[in-house]
This record gives sequence, C-alpha cells and structure tokens, in this order.
Amino acid sequence: MSYQNYLPKRQTLMLLLFLLPVLVALDWRLHHNNRPLTQGDLIPDLPAAITTQNQTTSQLPAAYASKAAPEAAASAKTQLGLTADAQAKQQGLLSRLYIGEQIYRLRGIIQRNKTTALLQVENLQGGNKSRLELTAGDELPPYQVLEVSNKRIVLQQGERQLWLQLFVPAAKTTTTPSQP
Repeated sequence: MSYQNYLPKRQTLMLLLFLLPVLVALDWRLHHNNRPLTQGDLIPDLPAAITTQNQTTSQLPAAYASKAAPEAAASAKTQLGLTADAQAKQQGLLSRLYIGEQIYRLRGIIQRNKTTALLQVENLQGGNKSRLELTAGDELPPYQVLEVSNKRIVLQQGERQLWLQLFVPAAKTTTTPSQP
C-alpha cells in the first residue's frame, strides 16, 4: 500500500491553489477599511494621576468608604439635567449629550451598508427610554451628524463639534497643593 492513495488528485490541488488567492483577495476587499486611523479610533492612555488616585481610593478603610458612597449617590440624584446655557456650551468628547429634556447616550455602532450609531434616549421627566439610529448626514436637532466611525459619532452645530464615543474614560479631578 502506498501513500499516494491518500493524496488528493492533481486537479483538486490546482483548484485549491487557484481558489486560495481569490478567497484571500475577496476577504480583504470585504473587510478592509479604506480610511486611515483617526485620533478617536485609538483608546487613550489614562494619566498616571488617575491611576494613582484609583489605587489610593481602593485602599481606604471600609468605614470611610461606606460613608463616602451615599454622598456620591445623593449628589448624582440631585443633578437631573443641564440648564439651557450649559447645554449650549457642550462640546468636545462627551459620555452623554443633553438636548432639552432628553439625554442621549451612545450604546453601540453597527456596520452594515452604512455605519449606524445606536443611541439610548432617556427623558428626564418621565424616565422613558427609547432607541435611536443615526447615520452620517442625519439630523438630531439642533445638531447635524457629520460622521459615524467604528467608535464614535461626530455631531456639529455651526462651528461647535462634539463627539459621543463608546467607552469614554471617566474624568476625575485632582487637587493640587496650594503654594504659599
């Protein structure tokens, strides 16, 4: 018995050698993103101060940590929305967007024929939640959707631009010692 009985036929090998590059080229064509990476596509590094602060917070005594938690929850409940002036000043990278009595949060990006942003819309008065799908060129009054990428949505109103991005790092303020 010879090993040649177990080898594929010459025609099968030629067909595989022809199909392999065709399939690789087709896969590359379907899944290749032609646009270059932008600043928002890269996950930012957190500053060392935030990392240090998180480590010291986790080392607090349990008695102090239990007292600090209700204060943080109470302050979060008191802030229901933004004033009209504060809404007009929203710009840059945001974790949520306030428009009137609505809060918009980016919850996902779907890549179909067009890249679509999925937003969760929450009413401040009733707490009703709904979903909204936006693509580039759509309007979210008073904003125009400029771009929907694989990690964020870019909105513009006049000269002002803002971004709703997936996985926005929490902003923490650090206090610096005062100098005499």
